[in-house]
Amino acid sequence: MFRACSAVYRLPRCMFAPPRRGYLHVAHPLRAGLIELIKANREMDVEAALPGAEGTDVNDLDQFGSTPLILAAQRDWAFVVGELLRRPGVDPNHQNFFGSTALICAAANGYISTLEELLGDQRVDMEVSTRLGQTALFKAVLFGHMNTTERLLQAGARANITNKMGQTLLDVVKEQQRSAVMDLLSHFGQEAETGTGGTGRTAGLKEMRVHLRSA
Repeated sequence: MFRACSAVYRLPRCMFAPPRRGYLHVAHPLRAGLIELIKANREMDVEAALPGAEGTDVNDLDQFGSTPLILAAQRDWAFVVGELLRRPGVDPNHQNFFGSTALICAAANGYISTLEELLGDQRVDMEVSTRLGQTALFKAVLFGHMNTTERLLQAGARANITNKMGQTLLDVVKEQQRSAVMDLLSHFGQEAETGTGGTGRTAGLKEMRVHLRSA
């Protein structure tokens, strides 16, 4: 879960587990910060807090540089994402320490509802890339999510991408033998850039994939 945005830090699964029935809220939802509420997986409390949280800092950061918008996108909380986007001053293209935005997180995890909310905001930039040069489309292809791949292509995302390791989108498609992605690119009139990133470098592909998932 959230592998594409924060996989470098192997946090225990229990930190992301939804609260059990009968969970006792120690802090009142309006008094707890959005970051704390989201990280505690208290989705209903976040939804309840947003309408009355006029003074809340929507660009507050956690220890990894993620805003409430990014954290909500990582959890596929489409309603919360939509509410945050309507907040004055929110930065829809903020990048955390890995270079990931809310859109990149949604695309990389195949969260189509959250992706739709983000693409509905004209301020969202589809071509922002991570520290390793991976855009939202690149991440969607890399992790095999056809739903977000197709939606990003429909929205006009560029397929001519080369990451900072010299790997192109075509390299990823060929390496993972995803003919369906090639069909999508052809259908939307895009041709993936040809490069040398996927040729003669099979020895380091497994190691490279680990780094790609972290950016």
